[in-house]
Amino acid sequence: MRFLSNPRYPLILFVVALLLVSPSLFVGLQFDDYLQRTIILKSSNSLPVILKTLFIFMDGNPIHTQAKIESGAFPWYALPVSYGWLLFFTVNYLTRLD
Repeated sequence: MRFLSNPRYPLILFVVALLLVSPSLFVGLQFDDYLQRTIILKSSNSLPVILKTLFIFMDGNPIHTQAKIESGAFPWYALPVSYGWLLFFTVNYLTRLD
């Protein structure tokens, strides 16, 4: 417990966090980065609309999901129906109430 009261504790914590994160700095773009880039470039909506829907990959429509599976954007084992979009909108609504 004395270690937590050490005045250098924040510095040590910062260095450890930096060491743990450093491998991810040199990996480059991953799957979701390319998918979001495609969403931004192909969208004709305004920027606020794009930013609201940028992290919604599955909209709950099985036809859209199947099209993304066939195009290779989703793996073959993706479920055709996902209710994650409902959770996103619920959380978004509840945070606006706060």
